[in-house]
Amino acid sequence: MDLENKCFNCAASCCRLMVDVSKQEYQVFKNKGLNKHFITQTDKYINKHPKHESKRPFIDSLYIESYAELKKDKSGLCALLNKKTLLCTIYEDRPQACKDYKIDSKSCKKLYKCIS
Repeated sequence: MDLENKCFNCAASCCRLMVDVSKQEYQVFKNKGLNKHFITQTDKYINKHPKHESKRPFIDSLYIESYAELKKDKSGLCALLNKKTLLCTIYEDRPQACKDYKIDSKSCKKLYKCIS
């Protein structure tokens, strides 16, 4: 099977994985107006513990590498995935974690092997 068909026959399996972004990467998405597709770790925490809202700056300072998470839709697929074409709507600007799953990369091969 050629690489392109491998990707298209995959049903966007990598788009079901949790995608964390660093604080720096999140800022890039925020500047592009894409932050609504992410939830910060601080927001997740405060949603569960609203009484800690006043401590937001401190809680926020605890997260650097896994600062935010890419949201999923009801089916568990990435919120930025076109559900008809199964193509990324921000492919050129996608998070680094997604770039690691480019066609035939080690990450892609490992995931493809698990699902086929």
